[in-house]
Amino acid sequence: MSLTRKCSGGKDEIVPLFPEITLDSSSYTYRSPTGLLNSTQFTQTILITFAMAAVADMRTNSLAQKDAVFAGHSLGEYAALSSISSILALEDILDIVFFRGMLMQSAVERDNQGRSQYGMAAVDPLRLGRGVDESVLTLAINAICEHSNGLLEVVNYNVRGSQYVVAGTLYQLAVLHLVLDGVAKQDSPTDGDWQAHISPIVSDVLAKPIDSQPVRGRATIPLPGIDVPFHSSQFLSGVEEFRSLLQDKIRLENIDYSALHLRYIPNLTAVPFEVSREYFSLVHSITKSPVAASVLDTWSDTALGSEENVADLAVTLLVELLAYQFASPVQWIDTQDILLGKLGVRRLVEIGFSPVLCGMATKTLKSEAFIGKRVDVLHIERDRDAIYYTQQRHEATKPTLSAMLAQSEQSSLPATTVVVEPIAPIVQSSGSATPLVDVPLQALDVVHALVAYKVKRSQADVSTAKSIKSLVGGKSTLQNEIVGDLHKEFGSK
Repeated sequence: MSLTRKCSGGKDEIVPLFPEITLDSSSYTYRSPTGLLNSTQFTQTILITFAMAAVADMRTNSLAQKDAVFAGHSLGEYAALSSISSILALEDILDIVFFRGMLMQSAVERDNQGRSQYGMAAVDPLRLGRGVDESVLTLAINAICEHSNGLLEVVNYNVRGSQYVVAGTLYQLAVLHLVLDGVAKQDSPTDGDWQAHISPIVSDVLAKPIDSQPVRGRATIPLPGIDVPFHSSQFLSGVEEFRSLLQDKIRLENIDYSALHLRYIPNLTAVPFEVSREYFSLVHSITKSPVAASVLDTWSDTALGSEENVADLAVTLLVELLAYQFASPVQWIDTQDILLGKLGVRRLVEIGFSPVLCGMATKTLKSEAFIGKRVDVLHIERDRDAIYYTQQRHEATKPTLSAMLAQSEQSSLPATTVVVEPIAPIVQSSGSATPLVDVPLQALDVVHALVAYKVKRSQADVSTAKSIKSLVGGKSTLQNEIVGDLHKEFGSK
C-alpha cells in the first residue's frame, strides 16, 4: 500500500504506508514511543468503538431516537455514520478509520528524528479587539500566503467569531501569530478597510527574522503534540487512495437511504444529505471532484424514480463526501446553525470521551442569534443520569410549586444553630377565632426556594446575591430548566 504525498519542494512522491514491510516480511509489529494508544490510527479506532458501544447501549435502553438528526466533528462523522445509520459494519468502519489514520500520518515528510514541519493553532479573533471577526482572520491568512510560500489554512470552523483552528507550516503559523499580535496593537481602521490595514503589518513581519518555535500569542494558542495539518489541502494527494478503500467498504446492499436523507449532516457541506443535482453541484463546487463532475454530466431526474438508482447515487455521494473530508475544513459553525436553528433541535447528546462539542454548542447558544433558544446540551458520560433518566425518577410527575416550597423549607433547616423569630403561643379560646392577617408572599422568596430545590441545597447555602449561572456551576441544562420554571411561574412580568 502506498500514498502520493506533496513534498516541501512542491513535487509529489509515492511513499509506502509501511516502509518497513518488504516482499520477504512475514509479520509486522506496530510500535510507538508514546504507546500505541497515542498513535493516530489506534486512537481513532478506539474512539469509534467507544461511540458504537455507547449508542448500542442507548438503543438497548430505548433511548436512541429512530429518526434523530446526526453529525460528527472530524473523526466523529465516521462514528455518527456507523453508530446511528448502521450503514457500516464494525469491521469495515475500523478498517476505514485505521487506513485514514495511516494516510494522515504518512502524508507529511519527517526528518531523521521524526519531526515534521507542520503544526496547528487555535485562534480567537475576538481577542484582537472590537470589530475583529472571522473575515479579518481570513484576510490575514490570505495576505500571508500571498507574500510567502507554505501551507496556512483554517481547517476547523468551530464557534462563530471566537473559535477556529488553523493548520500550516511552523513558519507560516509563526508569521500568523506575529501578524495577529500586530493587529491587536493597533486601532481598528476607521474606514473599515481591513485589507489595507493588514497588508503593511504582514510586510513588516516578513521583513524580520522569524522564529518558528510555537509560542502563544494574543489570539493564537499552538496545539501541542500535533504535527500533522489535519483537514488541510496537504491531504488532497491521498484522496484517490482513500476513495478506493471507501468504494470497497461502502456497499450498495448496506445503504438505507432513509437513514441518511435529510438526517445526516456532513462536515464537508454542513447541509443535510440528499441525493439531488443541487447537492452534487455543491460537492463539486467545494472539491472539484471528477466523480461528482461525471455524475452531473450524465444526470437525469428520471433516475430518481428508481430506489435502486437513488441508493447507487447515495453511495457515490457518500464516498465523495468522506474521501474529501480529511482534506477539507470542518464546517461546524454552519452545522450548528442547521442543528440548533433551522432544524430546531431541542436535545443534543454528544457521544465521546469528553464534552468538547457540548462546549461549542453552549457557546453558540449564548450568541445573539440564539437568544431565548432552549436546548438541552448533554454528554454521554457527564450527563449520563439525565440521558438515561435515572437522576430523579420522581420528576416524571412534576411536583407542585407548594410542594417544592415545603420540601425546600424543610431542607433549609440547618442541623445546628437554628435561629427563629419568637412568636406568641397559640392559645385555644372558647370564643371565635381571631382572623389571621394575610402576609403577601414575596417573589424573591419563591425564586429563592425554587432555585434551592433545583440545585439540591438548603436555602441557607444559596445566596440571593449570586446569579443562577454561578449557582448551577456551569450546568447549562439545569440553568435552562430553572429559567423555564421561573418563566412558567411568573410569565413575562
